[in-house]
Amino acid sequence: MRMLARAWLVASVMLATARNKPWQPLLIILAVMVATGGFSSVLLINEGARQGELGRSEASIFNGAAIVARTSDKPLTRRDYAELRRAGFTGLVAMAQQTDTLACTTAAKAADVSAVDATTSSHSLTLLGVDMLALSSSSLLKDMQAALAPGTGTTGSSSATTMATAISYAHPELADKLVCDAGVSRSRGVKLSSPLAVSQLPADTLVMSLRAFYTRTTTLQNTPLKALLISRPLSESRIRDLKHQLPAHLQYQPAPVTTSNGTLAKSFQLNLWAMGVLMGVVALFIVLNALTLMYRARLFFILRLRQLGVSKASLLLALMSELALYCIIAAPLGVLAAVMLTRQLTPVLKSTFKGLLDSAFVAPPPLLTEMMSGAFIASFAALAVFFVIPARQLSGALLASQTRHQPLSLAARGIITLIVVSLVSVGLAIANSTITALLAVAGVLLGGCGIIVLWLPAFSALISKLTPASRPLLSYVAASTHQLSFKSRLSVCAFFIALAANIGMNVMTDSFRHATERWLQQRLAAPVYLYAEEKPSADMIAKHIDARHLYRGTTMVSQQRVTVRSYATDETARDSLTLDKLVPRAGHCLQQIKQYLSISSWPFASILSSGTD
Repeated sequence: MRMLARAWLVASVMLATARNKPWQPLLIILAVMVATGGFSSVLLINEGARQGELGRSEASIFNGAAIVARTSDKPLTRRDYAELRRAGFTGLVAMAQQTDTLACTTAAKAADVSAVDATTSSHSLTLLGVDMLALSSSSLLKDMQAALAPGTGTTGSSSATTMATAISYAHPELADKLVCDAGVSRSRGVKLSSPLAVSQLPADTLVMSLRAFYTRTTTLQNTPLKALLISRPLSESRIRDLKHQLPAHLQYQPAPVTTSNGTLAKSFQLNLWAMGVLMGVVALFIVLNALTLMYRARLFFILRLRQLGVSKASLLLALMSELALYCIIAAPLGVLAAVMLTRQLTPVLKSTFKGLLDSAFVAPPPLLTEMMSGAFIASFAALAVFFVIPARQLSGALLASQTRHQPLSLAARGIITLIVVSLVSVGLAIANSTITALLAVAGVLLGGCGIIVLWLPAFSALISKLTPASRPLLSYVAASTHQLSFKSRLSVCAFFIALAANIGMNVMTDSFRHATERWLQQRLAAPVYLYAEEKPSADMIAKHIDARHLYRGTTMVSQQRVTVRSYATDETARDSLTLDKLVPRAGHCLQQIKQYLSISSWPFASILSSGTD
């Protein structure tokens, strides 16, 4: 208690000093705000990319394996669903499907619905009814619960029919377009609320509970269950057991083979992830250097208190308490500033993700708990590292003569440098994945800092010796640099990491720019593209412009919505046709697809070449 009382007295004296020089604590608070704000902004942007299509690490259950009926004559029944779940397959989720026309209840939002309906050929959307109770075994329900606004007090299942408006979910792009003041009305069934954005859902699809899906007019007799979705991955033996339990009219449908988003999306995602790690390191060093400058300004005052008999523990406790107070004040302010900045940048980020990567950017909710935790961890981690500096200096503050350690010889420095370079080279050579590559980069930075700490005093001493005595001012600067090299090694390391980070960011930006340019050059066959729902008239496009008319449509293949496009056969178009995989018997598949498509209803996409051709 006595030590705490002394520490409180010393802290009061330091706070009084801060009141006399207010710019010192203000600079500390500003530095911590900049560090935590930048770190939190990058975390929010990465979270928005993760929730969108770009950052999805696992496929949605709507694109996975399912149990379906062999023929439409004997559909899937509720009894089949119950028997399979009683057999131990609790990861099955019942799903019903129908197509319906939606409209906003208020006339003010009718234009938005028309814009949504225009994306499909039938001017309608697909409605999916899902067993929300069985969905609890999937990560999709967590995203749905996270999308619910605070205070709704429902999970979308039990209260879906007790409310006047049923809760619905949609893909972020569709949810942004279906924003209606009084909900969305259906041609049949209960009225739906404006859909909540969930990135795992398919496009042009609304998802609701089965209780909201089935009404007096929509029953199991006229709209039977469409499929039993498999929400959890199954082993080979478990799949064999499931096939053995299936009745004769049902079959197991494996998940379709999907292709990746391409190197462009992966490159952008890796850049975002690396930027987040880099911003965390930068935030740590910003706070660390700010605390060091604050301590340097207080060092004379602290040494006087030490000479007056104040114990080292009391001084350290008081100093750490004052600096921790500044971190506690500045970290939440930086997080709130990051939330405001990200909200302002959300429209720009959405347009960038949509136009460049053809994917959605979900405006993430302010993850205050996670961001506050990250901000406090970065601030107090820097404070813990900083704690070593005053502890070492105050330990020898009252010693009449301090023990001088003999500097390392040139041979010892050379051996240590050779060992560090060898270890870093081995790390770079064995780096064959993203994690190992990032660890190798961290090893390069740490190894560089170690070599700087090892050789900086020796190089500064060499410069001081080589400076001619006929230049007194230059000799004084060189000698002062050599004297300060023992105390400024941390600042030099911070400058080295900042310089390396700047070069790394420039390299990543340049690589992403080149990847974007190559991606566009591979896929663009003309400088101008014109999209229309019907074939453009003859007078819309000038005669001297070479225009090629193409078609585009959507259909359902194996329970999945696919987009089918025609393609020009000239050499320029063939060069821009980048294929991820060649499918055998593609012509036979195309003949099957044509059974479901009406060519006359497809929208047109005219490719316009240069006007001078």
